[in-house]
Amino acid sequence: MVWILDLDGVVWLLNDAISGSKEAIEKIRRKGDEVRFVTNNSVLTVSSYLKKFEGFGIEAHRDEVITSSMAAASLVKEGERAYVIGGPGLREEVSKVAKILSEDEADSRRAGVDVVLVGWDHDFGYSKLTKAMWAIEAGARLIATNSDTTYPTPEGLIPGAGSIVASVVAAGRCEAIFAGKPNTAIADLVRSTFTGEAVMVGDRYSTDGLFAETLGVPFCLVKSEVSEEIPGDLPQPDQTAGSLYDIVDRYYQE
Repeated sequence: MVWILDLDGVVWLLNDAISGSKEAIEKIRRKGDEVRFVTNNSVLTVSSYLKKFEGFGIEAHRDEVITSSMAAASLVKEGERAYVIGGPGLREEVSKVAKILSEDEADSRRAGVDVVLVGWDHDFGYSKLTKAMWAIEAGARLIATNSDTTYPTPEGLIPGAGSIVASVVAAGRCEAIFAGKPNTAIADLVRSTFTGEAVMVGDRYSTDGLFAETLGVPFCLVKSEVSEEIPGDLPQPDQTAGSLYDIVDRYYQE
């Protein structure tokens, strides 16, 4: 059995571990089951995620972490010229397959950009939006890490990558190819890491719940401030609880 866990809103909130998440993951491992950490947050590198887990005292391994940055990079062709709006996580993954243009190199309508990649970027502004627009007008594809418009923090919601993507889509008058949950690019990466039964645990139906459908696995919903009301005519979660610990504890008691 593999537990596919969302991170933000399930394991932690920004820089604070959610109560019981460490104990829940420890219980999963004690029972001999596996864990995959699958996140749409494209800011951090995998190494930074591992340090964050370590800081919370949570066991995690490099091959267990799958990010929307990895999924986005999987859609880039070897040797393409890329303009990246995003943090270190996205830039690191894209740099493995493409040439990332500097801000100066991209500052032209004739920069020769093959693909624009957009993730969560704390320094996003008009200049980056303009460069992305120029590249798209010249024929570049637009790949987005994820469509989540908000991001949960202990102080409340803040704009997420999806809000940045929306502005690029509007300016470029185009459609984006989304790589993260619930889409097939990240599903393919997750599927490649295990065989057998699995369950998805997340706090958003629009990403985590639909991702469970993409994978063909049950979905357990952790209620958080980003959790939407699920219309009655749509598939409902197999379990709903207030925390990852409650879901894990209930599963192993059955």
